Amino acid sequence: MPSFLLRRLAESLVTLLAISILVFVMLYHVGDPVAALLPQNATALQREALRRELGLDRPLAVQYARYMGRLARGDLGMSYYTGRPVAQMLVERAPATIELSLAALAIAVLVGVPLGVVAGLRPRGRAARLAMGGSLLGISVPTFWLGLMLIMVFA
Repeated sequence: MPSFLLRRLAESLVTLLAISILVFVMLYHVGDPVAALLPQNATALQREALRRELGLDRPLAVQYARYMGRLARGDLGMSYYTGRPVAQMLVERAPATIELSLAALAIAVLVGVPLGVVAGLRPRGRAARLAMGGSLLGISVPTFWLGLMLIMVFA
């Protein structure tokens, strides 16, 4: 059992490393943060100064190593747009996120468990088919669209 857990932990670390490399490279090629942060009429000197300040003038491998080193120390960096520490912004938003997660969990338990029991008692009954259809619909609907519709209904 311990060898299984260690192997799974090692696989998870490799997966996280691969994802971090993939996301880092993709973000590097998506756009230039300097172009987004500075106005269109900024001079080349201003652009180069900001690029140097943000460390974007260094090779990609150096930027990634620096990012991983800071991440290992718990430093998530500064937001390009607000200039505030990212960790501080996450902590500020954590209570609302936790509240929303607990509300979703409560709804899932209060609705899902009784529907599952009813569906289990009468698998071919109307309630079971409605529960299965509702769960299939819930899985199939894109969350961004569902979120917008719920905002329109409850706002």
